[in-house]
Amino acid sequence: MARPIGSTAEVHKVRRDYRFAPETMQQISDGMAIFGGSLKETAFVERAIVHYAEFLAGDPEALAPLTQEIEWLQEHVRRLRQDQQGVQHVAQSAAEKVTDQALEVKQLQAQLRTLKQEHSEAQERIRNLESLWSQERTSVRLLESALRQAKAATPEAPEKKLDLSKAYEIKIRHEPRQACPDLPSGFTYAENEITTCIREKNWRAHDYAIHTVFAQQWPIARVRREVERLKTVPGLLSIWIAKNGEPVHTGAGYPTDTWQKKEGRWVKE
Repeated sequence: MARPIGSTAEVHKVRRDYRFAPETMQQISDGMAIFGGSLKETAFVERAIVHYAEFLAGDPEALAPLTQEIEWLQEHVRRLRQDQQGVQHVAQSAAEKVTDQALEVKQLQAQLRTLKQEHSEAQERIRNLESLWSQERTSVRLLESALRQAKAATPEAPEKKLDLSKAYEIKIRHEPRQACPDLPSGFTYAENEITTCIREKNWRAHDYAIHTVFAQQWPIARVRREVERLKTVPGLLSIWIAKNGEPVHTGAGYPTDTWQKKEGRWVKE
């Protein structure tokens, strides 16, 4: 059972705490009129509070709506707390994300500072290399100048002439009135044997088709290896090794290094 409000001071406290609305004050005035003014406002409010408290305490049905409202309010409060927890969780996640982003920004800033430092160091190394390269170019120019002066002051050695009396020659004969065949590397037609028809490429007049294509002071075995290279040249009819203008031969006058092409095959005479 509710404790009755026993003093005027408590009633005024209730009025101050609850701050009755104007319509509530009008209802109090209407209730007091029922008693023909026999009760003062304070006494009426006190009696009304006691009456309402007794009514609530003795009437479960009257309490049911309040109980439901309280349960609804409790459920509402529970949901609000859940929402608050969800908001706090979202806020915490957002704060953690902001913290992570701030940390990442700091890391990126540190990396940027490192890259700037490395870029500055690389530029310094490039400047040093350019300076060294310029110094090297100057040194090279000085060396080239000194080399030219040294060459100018050094007398040229006399050109070593080939001693034909000690050299072996390789001679060829190709088909007459035909172009001189192209030779492998290391062979060349003797300049003193180039005739007018060869220079003018008048092959119809090129009847004498014998040429010297090789002359070196080499051992005979090495010269013979060169002959094998010539055997692959198309259009040749014969090949022989000569010395002092004559084919190499034995003491009896028989040639030792002369080859004829017969039926597509090279035959040594």
